[in-house]
Amino acid sequence: MYLKNYQQKVVKYLKQFLSQPIDNAINGLGKAYPNFVVKVPTGGGKTLLAVEAIRHYQHLYTQRKTGLVVWLIPSETIYKQTLLRIRDKGSGYRQLLDQASGGNTIIIEKGQKLTNDDIENNLVILFVMLQSISRHDTKEGLKIFQDSGGYESFFPLDYRYDLHKILLDQVPNLDHFHHQGISQPLIKTSMANAIRISNPLFIIDEIHKVFSPLAQKTINSLNPQMVLGFTATPKSGMNILVNITGAELQKEEMIKLDLNIFPPSSKDNNDWKAMVKEVVAQRHLLEEKSLYLKEHKGLYIRPIALFQVERTGKDQRGQGWVHSLDVRELLISQGISSDHIAIKSSSQNDIEDIDLFSPHCNIRYIITKEALREGWDCSFAYVLGIIPSVHSKIGLTQLVGRILRQPFAKKTGIQALDESYVYYSQGDTNLLLEKISQSLKNEGLEDLAKQIRIREHYPTSLKSSIHNKKIISPKKELDSNINIGGLNYAMDIKSRINFKFFDISEQMLNELQREISSKSEDKKIYKFTTLEQGQAWIGVADRDISSKENIDIGYATRRFAEVIDNPFLARQKTSEWVSYLIEKLGKDFVNQYFIFIISFITQKLEEEKTVQEKEIIKTLLDSSI
Repeated sequence: MYLKNYQQKVVKYLKQFLSQPIDNAINGLGKAYPNFVVKVPTGGGKTLLAVEAIRHYQHLYTQRKTGLVVWLIPSETIYKQTLLRIRDKGSGYRQLLDQASGGNTIIIEKGQKLTNDDIENNLVILFVMLQSISRHDTKEGLKIFQDSGGYESFFPLDYRYDLHKILLDQVPNLDHFHHQGISQPLIKTSMANAIRISNPLFIIDEIHKVFSPLAQKTINSLNPQMVLGFTATPKSGMNILVNITGAELQKEEMIKLDLNIFPPSSKDNNDWKAMVKEVVAQRHLLEEKSLYLKEHKGLYIRPIALFQVERTGKDQRGQGWVHSLDVRELLISQGISSDHIAIKSSSQNDIEDIDLFSPHCNIRYIITKEALREGWDCSFAYVLGIIPSVHSKIGLTQLVGRILRQPFAKKTGIQALDESYVYYSQGDTNLLLEKISQSLKNEGLEDLAKQIRIREHYPTSLKSSIHNKKIISPKKELDSNINIGGLNYAMDIKSRINFKFFDISEQMLNELQREISSKSEDKKIYKFTTLEQGQAWIGVADRDISSKENIDIGYATRRFAEVIDNPFLARQKTSEWVSYLIEKLGKDFVNQYFIFIISFITQKLEEEKTVQEKEIIKTLLDSSI
């Protein structure tokens, strides 16, 4: 497989180290061994680097084609992805391992049978979840330390106490026990003991997660011959062999930069539905570009948009939070096919065992809360729509990293497909920039994050309030079982609300134009970019929406129908108002500010509804006195 320049740099340092290793740790046998770390940002190809490390370890350090490698992986998602790649005999990763083993590579998981002959005659890669050895349980609480079947060939027969004693003399830290009334020890037939006897190489992904004294003690107790860890965020005290920077990844076209940040464009700073419409339009534009790419360069990309919601639980809908099903229904109402939408949460996983890179996959939208924060790797993800306030504690920083990877680790030559996009519906721009900076640090791109600057002194905070004020309407008071003179909302009030004579007045039109004028500086994109010197900047540009047709009668009708409880009247009014606005303001103007205009009118409808509700309640209560 072709190695990027920074990957060649890692391999160079690895080969130098393996030729003259430095022992800096002590294993359970009291023997010194090399324990070192490669710092590489997320998306830097750690799997390929790990395979290269195994190859050169076999050739330069052990100088054999056989032996045991224990590969520890931190999350189920990464585990499945890595295991799939290594097991696939047609993949470049597996072919490199087969070169190292002379074609005798065995891939197994915890719980599968492993024999001493397997290790003596093959290169055995044993995949284990990191939690299997790093939890704070006692050793007795972890399955790899428990007596179990599948590893009998490493140990003497149970009744050969003399051979058990000899093996314990050779490997004194093997777990063992005594039968009642018998003084001779009996070694546990456990996976941990099989590993101790085999003196393996440990490959540890995200080694910072097992850098506690307890976890380090557990790893040392497994008698490693060498430990190689990979991390994007090394901890103090780690023996770092080589440090790969974000600038090196960007130079090798591994990341989608520029990162374009879109503040809310609607009147309401909490109008998540307007933001969803923008995200859909952006993803559609990217798909048009991807079709051109497929036609002219033969490269297949299906751009995916991620939505972060406030709730995903089955019993959490309808409590004032934006739920995953709310977003799903809104997307479907905008003409998105249901098989283009997936939900990924702790209780629902619509993308499990689905190859998102396949041309046969239809998924274009993934809705989540925090379930994609770690380990999820799909470079087709381009757009992130953030519904929770950027002030909330819902994990945002790691989600930004999910849209940064460049497909095929190579620029397409089409600018839109070489960049990434973040939209948010509420909150402060400065805080979002801080969280994006933290996200870059979490991904190991801290050299880019620490040099963020604001170019040309443009303002980076929005004028609109970051607070989401909740106004309790008469309807909500009635719905919450507060008795107002015995009135029933649906029967006594709702049926009397009438929007038939509500129209856009000259006063409303003037107010709309003033608000658009005052918010013109908010029609900006904040672009996170890097320069040739490796410095990172935040620049400001105007939103390029001239090429998009934003006038959408269906969208406007659905928004108005949320207030006007008559879909036929809502449709009629939509057509009238849009025609009137085009006549008064011009089609280009309405097209450019369509989302803002619809948000403005929706708010005026809400205000009118509240006024009518109060008047109806007052009239009914007065008449009953």
